[in-house]
Amino acid sequence: MAISKQRTTLYLSETDKNILKKRASEINKTMSEYVAELLMWDKRFRLIEHAREGSLEIKNNELEYATAGK
Repeated sequence: MAISKQRTTLYLSETDKNILKKRASEINKTMSEYVAELLMWDKRFRLIEHAREGSLEIKNNELEYATAGK
């Protein structure tokens, strides 16, 4: 029996797509690997929700994220 895989579909503007491709290339990952990692961190830290609320703070270029007030 085949193992079922979860599939996530993203709809991106060309600008967003280019940004993701560039960032993935900078860290030597495929775009799929990079997006999967972003989704993993979002599930753990609710990055997208904090970004929408304006409470996401990027402390440095080493991808250390903190949420304001926490």
